[in-house]
Formats: sequence, C-alpha cells, structure tokens
Amino acid sequence: MFTGESIEQPKLQYRKHFAILKCREVVTKKAKAENDMTKTLVVLVLMFMSCQLVNPVRRILFAVLPVTSRGCGSLYFYYIFFTSVPLVFDVSSHFFIYSVCNKRFTEKLAQKWRRLVATATVAPALAVGPVALGPAAAAGAP
Repeated sequence: MFTGESIEQPKLQYRKHFAILKCREVVTKKAKAENDMTKTLVVLVLMFMSCQLVNPVRRILFAVLPVTSRGCGSLYFYYIFFTSVPLVFDVSSHFFIYSVCNKRFTEKLAQKWRRLVATATVAPALAVGPVALGPAAAAGAP
C-alpha cells in the first residue's frame, strides 16, 4: 500500500531545490552589488579624468603661448579661472554619483538617516505658565 517514505521523498527534493534557489539568490545579490560598485567606480574614474583634463591643457597653453598673450583680457587669463570649476564640480559630484549608481549606498544612507531621526532629541512642548528653573524653584521662590 502507501508508505510514509513516498511522502517524505518529494518534501526532501523540495527542500534541496529551495536551498539551491536560496544559494543562487545570494550569489545573484553579491554579483549585483559587485556590478553596482563597478558601475560606480567607472563613472567616478571617467568623471575624474574628464575634469582633470583641463589642468594639463592649461599647462600646455602656458608653455606654448608667448608671455605677451598671457596678460589681462587674454584667453589664457580667463582659462586659468575656468580650470578650477571642473575640479570643484568633480569633488562635489561624488555624493550624487554614489547615490545614483550604487543602490546599497542609498539604502545604507537612508538607514542611517532614519536612525538619526529616531534618536534625535526634540525640545519639549512649551509649558503653560511661567517655568522656574534653578535652586530658587526648588525653594518655592516666585
């Protein structure tokens, strides 16, 4: 007739299959995290290279241009100030690049922010009437 072993066999196969799927899910999450990090680093390196490129161009212009064309009102004079803008943009854009390209960074940031908001102390509500502070309040002085 019907034995208990035949019921246990499909359950055991299901558990093995579920364990394999769970293992694949962990591997997939790790691979996705690595892909996110790789994407973030590629974007950061490209941003760094493009923003740092203006400084060597400035040095080449300094070497090539004659001294008389480096004065006030010349292209080189204004280009010097232009070289600092991409450098500032590069440094200030890192946070936004991490936020957009790396999902794990955004999740950790949100988690830290929620914890900070939950533990923040809030000023108590205003008391009705005058509030006496210090030792005079304990003695009952008005």
